[in-house]
Amino acid sequence: MALTFLSPGSFDRTVTDWLIKLIVVVGLFIFIGNTGVISFGHMSFMAIGAYVSAWLTIAPMMKEDAPA
Repeated sequence: MALTFLSPGSFDRTVTDWLIKLIVVVGLFIFIGNTGVISFGHMSFMAIGAYVSAWLTIAPMMKEDAPA
């Protein structure tokens, strides 16, 4: 906890990114390990989430249509 208060904001983003990836990997390993079936639902959910988060965090000027 003290490390997050003393560190720059980029460290918090890095740790958050690591934890999100850890949750996805552990979830996939638990599902695949117990059933032996590859789950495309987990992968598609993560892909949709990545697309939506990229769209919501992109600069507004980049969202506009490119001039023809």
